[in-house]
Amino acid sequence: MLFLFILIAVAPRIYDNYFDQPAHHVKTTDLQSGEYESNVNPKKDSSRYTAPTSTFDPNTYSLEQWMDIGLSEKQAQSILKYLRTGAEIRVKSDLKKLYVIDDDLYRLLEPKMNLPNSLKNKSSKQSTVDSVSYYSMADKEKSKGASKDTVFPISINKATKMELEEIPGIGSFFAKEISKLRKASGGFLTHEPLLTIYNMEKEDLVRLKPYLLINPKEINRININTASEERLRNHPLITYDIAHSIVFYRENYSKYKSLDELLLSPFIEQANLKELTPYLRVK
Repeated sequence: MLFLFILIAVAPRIYDNYFDQPAHHVKTTDLQSGEYESNVNPKKDSSRYTAPTSTFDPNTYSLEQWMDIGLSEKQAQSILKYLRTGAEIRVKSDLKKLYVIDDDLYRLLEPKMNLPNSLKNKSSKQSTVDSVSYYSMADKEKSKGASKDTVFPISINKATKMELEEIPGIGSFFAKEISKLRKASGGFLTHEPLLTIYNMEKEDLVRLKPYLLINPKEINRININTASEERLRNHPLITYDIAHSIVFYRENYSKYKSLDELLLSPFIEQANLKELTPYLRVK
């Protein structure tokens, strides 16, 4: 039995030493060469966009053309809706304001856009001139016999919807929203409330300021002794509680003799009164 165990133990070694074995070749990969990375995770072209075949103006692109470059129908419609408000893509970088235009798509479209990179003739100082200067400028231009196409500054607190639409950059949508906001507040003391309008950007406001004059005396103040609670509540600065307290005091105690009496309301602080004073009156 001992001899049998020894034979079984040494038999494999004898076989390996005296009989040829088929060669097994193991392929190794040089990690530095990048071959492993390319085989395991081959790079794919993730871009779903197609560049336009010729130069184009994004202001005149149709729904189908936006979809042809890779946008969904909903995304394309959002661009057209934006342009229908009266907005205009004036320089190439304006396209990046649209949330459906990501960086990859902008890089693809930028060389094809038939638009300038910047507006060289735009004056940066124009928006800092006050309203009195604008009135003077308009009078001077009229006295010189300016052409009928010249656009003059107008009063934002008095202009009609049609007059607002004639201002460059204000379409029917912005004109309607400006009129609605003016009616609710009684007028504008500054241009900043316009930024609450949907799709109104800071850059748009900078372009519009020179054409929209502000005269605080033209504000249509709300009479707190006669205005309904609903009318008061519609004002952007007046909450439901403030409106209710104003009417409650008036109907249960006496009419207001001065605006300072609004401080009797538990919802109106000195800071609120200061903010509201230009928009309210007692008679």
